[in-house]
Amino acid sequence: MPSAAPSNDSGAKTPSEPPGPWARSSTASGTSSPARRSMSDASRRATDGAPTPCPPKPERRPSLRRELLGQLGLLAGAALALGLWTERLFRLLAVPEPRAGGVLALLVAADLLIFLALGDVLLRRYVAAPVRAMAAAAERIAAGAYETRLPEPATAELAQLARSVNQMAGELLRQREVLAANVQSLERTNRALMDLQQEVAQTAKLAALGRLAAGLAHEIGNPLAAARNYAALLRRRGGDPALLEGLERELTRIDRLVGDVRESARPGAAALDAVDVAAAADEALGLLRLQGRLDGLEVRTQWAPDLPAVRAERHRLVQVFVNLILNAADAMPNGGRLTLRAEPATLDVEADAVPRRVEDPPEADFRHLRRWHRWVRLGAPSVDSGAPAVRVEVEDTGSGIEPDILEDVFDPFFTTKPPGRGTGLGLTLVAASVMEWGGRVAVRSRPGQGATFVLWLPVHAGVGR
Repeated sequence: MPSAAPSNDSGAKTPSEPPGPWARSSTASGTSSPARRSMSDASRRATDGAPTPCPPKPERRPSLRRELLGQLGLLAGAALALGLWTERLFRLLAVPEPRAGGVLALLVAADLLIFLALGDVLLRRYVAAPVRAMAAAAERIAAGAYETRLPEPATAELAQLARSVNQMAGELLRQREVLAANVQSLERTNRALMDLQQEVAQTAKLAALGRLAAGLAHEIGNPLAAARNYAALLRRRGGDPALLEGLERELTRIDRLVGDVRESARPGAAALDAVDVAAAADEALGLLRLQGRLDGLEVRTQWAPDLPAVRAERHRLVQVFVNLILNAADAMPNGGRLTLRAEPATLDVEADAVPRRVEDPPEADFRHLRRWHRWVRLGAPSVDSGAPAVRVEVEDTGSGIEPDILEDVFDPFFTTKPPGRGTGLGLTLVAASVMEWGGRVAVRSRPGQGATFVLWLPVHAGVGR
């Protein structure tokens, strides 16, 4: 999950305790309140005998008022002295009075122009230029660039104003860091609460499915076995083969439904072995070819050389491939191309099945709130992002999946197939199995352009293919 922008030399000191009610009450950092208090007491005791550094005294600067009055006074005095000197010179030279008056008028006009020009230079130097520089820096601070600092002018009043604005910007920057820390604390707390809620919901689901599976196994299992025995007896006595084939197919579907429910309710994590991905996929393809489920399809396999073995249960990985291949075959009733490929990769813990939304703020991550994590099994192995994995793709050229139901394909009992064609648990078991092994599963699809299911399966430690 982001960090606040570092503070420039603002002169503001961060207090020893984290400010704000949320920063004090957060427990996500792993340090309890008594521990923090004891650490704070220890730090205070350690610094009791140390001398407190005094802040540097501000540099003495001339006053703006005095500077302007002094410079303008000099100009005015120089103009007055020039006028008096000229009048005395005219008396000594006995210049006629009309001519002397015209010359004096010209001198006064020249003095006024010089006074205004030099006054404008002084105002620009001591007032206008520093104010413009401070205004530009203040606009950057107002736009959110709190690390910006105003330059300190040469005069005392404007320098004090710049220091005050810089102190305000430093405090705003510190408050932004505190706010960012509080947001992260809230996000960690929300994540912990969400994880706890998911664990409670998962436990309740497993318990409910366990009771349902036990009831189904008891109530349906025995009559189902008897019905299959009767079907076999009828076949030996020469019954109608077409009717018997349909009967056995429906009985097999019921048996598969019961087995899927029982498998979904199984708690805990099983022992994981080193499994050859290509061999498991080839076994699934062989089973489905014998049943005629791949008739009319062009099947391609692309296995990378030296493909490492993955950490999984072999029979369940075969069933994962069976479910994915059957799902692809059902999407291509008129024929098409089925492609299975595998290559070494690295495990992306978030995977691209849970993308960041455009409206998500950059400093927060809400992907853990998406429905994806409902299929993280209790007791699933922890795998770090970037761990070695095998990336498996099952791609078809069928009708694709509509965007509004793309997130629902892994939900229990969700299916777009007509009644009697599917149980809605095949992809659910795929997601549950893969994530129980510490992997990830994703789906990409566009209507009319087929679908691609992507699995990230962790590599079994120290074992290669």
